[in-house]
Amino acid sequence: MYISKIHIKNFRLLNNVEINIDKKTTLFVGRNNTAKTSFMQFIYKIIKNKTLTYDDYPLFRRNKIIAALINFKRGKITFDKLKELILIPSISFEIDYEDEDFETNLGALSPFIIDVNSNINKVIIEAKYDFILEENSLNEFLDKYELDNNRFSNIKAFKTEIYNSFNKIFKLLIYAIDPSNPNNYQIKKQEEFAELFPLYMINAERHLDENEQQDSGTLNILINNYFNKTLNNLDTEFDTKIKELKNFTSEKNLEIQVRTDRILSELVNKSVGFGYPNMDELLIGVQTKIDLNSQIENKSELVYSKENTDSLPSNYNGLGYKNLIKIQFELAYFADSIKEQNFLNIPLLFIEEPESHMHPQMQQVFISYLDNFLEKMFHNGVQTFITSHSSYIANTIKFEKIRYMHRDKNKIICKDLSEFCKHYS
Repeated sequence: MYISKIHIKNFRLLNNVEINIDKKTTLFVGRNNTAKTSFMQFIYKIIKNKTLTYDDYPLFRRNKIIAALINFKRGKITFDKLKELILIPSISFEIDYEDEDFETNLGALSPFIIDVNSNINKVIIEAKYDFILEENSLNEFLDKYELDNNRFSNIKAFKTEIYNSFNKIFKLLIYAIDPSNPNNYQIKKQEEFAELFPLYMINAERHLDENEQQDSGTLNILINNYFNKTLNNLDTEFDTKIKELKNFTSEKNLEIQVRTDRILSELVNKSVGFGYPNMDELLIGVQTKIDLNSQIENKSELVYSKENTDSLPSNYNGLGYKNLIKIQFELAYFADSIKEQNFLNIPLLFIEEPESHMHPQMQQVFISYLDNFLEKMFHNGVQTFITSHSSYIANTIKFEKIRYMHRDKNKIICKDLSEFCKHYS
C-alpha cells in the first residue's frame, strides 16, 4: 500500500495543489520560495500533531480573516457567513492498497477503511485544521476590543491578539472518507494517523564541518544512537560488531576503574592528615566514574587514511563523504525503528537537499542507488520525498518521479512530469 495522491489547500503558498506521488521516490524541484519545504512541513505538522500558527495561514488571506472578524464584531455579517469566509487549511491523502492480500490484516490502515464495497481498493484520509470557536466564545473574545471605530492602535492590538491566539482558533481533525460517497465519513484519532505514517526527516546538512571549537558534531550523535541501540541494517556483521564493542568497553572499563581507584586512594591517604585514619581505622578512598562508552559516543570523528600511513582529519577531505555516511546512518536508524513496530504501515522519509557538500558525481551516485538501498532496509517499503536544487540529481533520477513546483502570483503550481512521459511514450 502506498500514497498515490496528496491534495493540499490553504497552507502558506499551497492554496490548492494536487500532487501525484510515486510509489517509491518523489523528487521536488523548483526555485526558492516555491513551497517545497512547506509541503513537507505541513505533513510533519499533521503527523506530529502540531498546532496551526498564524505564519502557516496563507499570507494573502490574513487581512481578510481580520476584516471578517471585525465585520462580525460590528454586526455587518453573520456567524455563518464568517465561517464561510475563513479558509480551512487541509491535506488529503489517497492511499492505494490494491496490491495487498485481502486475506491478511492491513495493519494501521484498517481503521481508515470505512466503505463496504469490496471492489474499491483505495482509502481517502483528510486532515484539516477546523475553525472551532463557537459564536458565544467568539463574542466573548471580541468583547475585549473596541473595534467600532477605525483607530489604528485598536486594530493593531487586535491583530497582535489574533497572532498570539491562532492556535486556539483552529483544531486538528482527522477524517476517514468513503471514496464512493464523500458524505460518509468518520472522525479518527490523530494517534491512528501517526501510527499509519511513521515519519523521519533528514534536514539539509549545514553543520557537518567539525573544527577545534566544536566539542561534538553530527557524527557523534549518530554514533551515540548506534552504541545505545543495536542496529543491523548496515550489514550482516553490524550486530556482532556492536556486541563485541560493548563487551570490550565493559571489560576494560572495570579494569581501568579498579586500578585507578586503588592508585588514587593511596595518593589521597598519603596526602591527607588531620587525624586520619581515625579511631575506627577508616581510610579515605577514591571512587572514579570512568565511562569508555561516553568517550566513544562523544569523542569519535571521521579520519581518512591509507594502509600503513598516518590519518588525516575529515575536514581535509570533502564533506560529501561525511554527509553520505550521516544519511546512511540515519536511514538505518529509521529502518530499525520501523522494524520494531512489527505491523503494516506506510513509512515516510523526507530528505531535504541531500546535495549539501556533495560533489556532482557523488550526487548522481547517491540518487542512482537510493531506491535499491532503501528496498534492502525497508522490507515493507517506504515512500521517500526529496527536495533538491541539484540539476545532477534531477538529470539522474527517472523523469516520471520529478515534480516541478513554481510560483504563479499568490499560489503554487506543481507540474507532474510523469504526464509528459505518458504523452510522449
